Amino acid sequence: WEKNNQIDNPETIENQIFTGTQKLLHLRKKLPEVADFKNITWLQAHNPHIAGYVRTLGERKLFCLFNFSQEKS
Repeated sequence: WEKNNQIDNPETIENQIFTGTQKLLHLRKKLPEVADFKNITWLQAHNPHIAGYVRTLGERKLFCLFNFSQEKS
Protein backbone atom coordinates (compact mmCIF):
# COMPACT_ATOMS: atom_id res chain seq x y z
CA TRP A 1 0.00 0.00 0.00
CA GLU A 2 3.03 2.27 0.23
CA LYS A 3 3.03 2.73 -3.53
CA ASN A 4 -0.68 3.47 -3.47
CA ASN A 5 -0.02 6.35 -1.06
CA GLN A 6 2.32 7.93 -3.62
CA ILE A 7 -0.45 8.83 -6.09
CA ASP A 8 -0.96 12.24 -4.46
CA ASN A 9 2.67 13.29 -4.99
CA PRO A 10 2.96 14.75 -8.53
CA GLU A 11 6.68 13.93 -8.66
CA THR A 12 6.20 10.15 -8.44
CA ILE A 13 5.74 7.60 -11.18
CA GLU A 14 2.69 6.34 -9.28
CA ASN A 15 1.04 9.75 -9.70
CA GLN A 16 1.94 9.86 -13.40
CA ILE A 17 0.41 6.42 -13.98
CA PHE A 18 -2.70 7.25 -11.94
CA THR A 19 -3.36 10.60 -13.63
CA GLY A 20 -2.58 9.13 -17.06
CA THR A 21 -5.09 6.34 -16.47
CA GLN A 22 -7.70 8.87 -15.36
CA LYS A 23 -7.17 10.83 -18.60
CA LEU A 24 -7.53 7.66 -20.68
CA LEU A 25 -10.76 6.70 -18.90
CA HIS A 26 -12.14 10.20 -19.50
CA LEU A 27 -11.19 9.95 -23.17
CA ARG A 28 -12.81 6.53 -23.45
CA LYS A 29 -16.10 7.91 -22.12
CA LYS A 30 -15.91 10.86 -24.52
CA LEU A 31 -15.02 8.92 -27.70
CA PRO A 32 -17.12 5.83 -28.45
CA GLU A 33 -14.50 4.66 -30.98
CA VAL A 34 -12.18 3.91 -28.07
CA ALA A 35 -14.64 1.53 -26.38
CA ASP A 36 -14.10 -2.15 -27.04
CA PHE A 37 -16.46 -3.07 -29.87
CA LYS A 38 -13.99 -5.50 -31.47
CA ASN A 39 -13.32 -2.65 -33.91
CA ILE A 40 -9.52 -2.76 -34.19
CA THR A 41 -7.62 -3.22 -37.44
CA TRP A 42 -3.87 -3.53 -36.92
CA LEU A 43 -1.71 -1.66 -39.42
CA GLN A 44 1.14 -3.38 -41.21
CA ALA A 45 4.42 -2.41 -39.56
CA HIS A 46 7.31 -1.26 -41.71
CA ASN A 47 9.41 -0.57 -38.64
CA PRO A 48 9.77 -3.10 -35.79
CA HIS A 49 9.64 -0.28 -33.21
CA ILE A 50 6.30 1.14 -34.38
CA ALA A 51 2.86 -0.40 -33.80
CA GLY A 52 -0.40 1.03 -35.00
CA TYR A 53 -4.05 0.31 -35.38
CA VAL A 54 -7.29 1.92 -36.52
CA ARG A 55 -10.51 1.81 -34.52
CA THR A 56 -13.62 2.30 -36.63
CA LEU A 57 -17.14 3.00 -35.45
CA GLY A 58 -19.60 3.90 -38.16
CA GLU A 59 -18.10 6.71 -40.23
CA ARG A 60 -15.57 7.66 -37.54
CA LYS A 61 -11.98 6.40 -37.45
CA LEU A 62 -9.32 6.76 -34.79
CA PHE A 63 -5.71 6.11 -35.82
CA CYS A 64 -3.33 5.09 -33.02
CA LEU A 65 0.45 4.91 -33.45
CA PHE A 66 2.96 3.84 -30.79
CA ASN A 67 6.72 4.37 -30.85
CA PHE A 68 8.55 1.67 -28.85
CA SER A 69 12.07 2.76 -29.74
CA GLN A 70 14.46 4.74 -27.60
CA GLU A 71 14.46 7.47 -30.26
CA LYS A 72 12.01 10.37 -30.29
CA SER A 73 9.66 10.32 -33.25
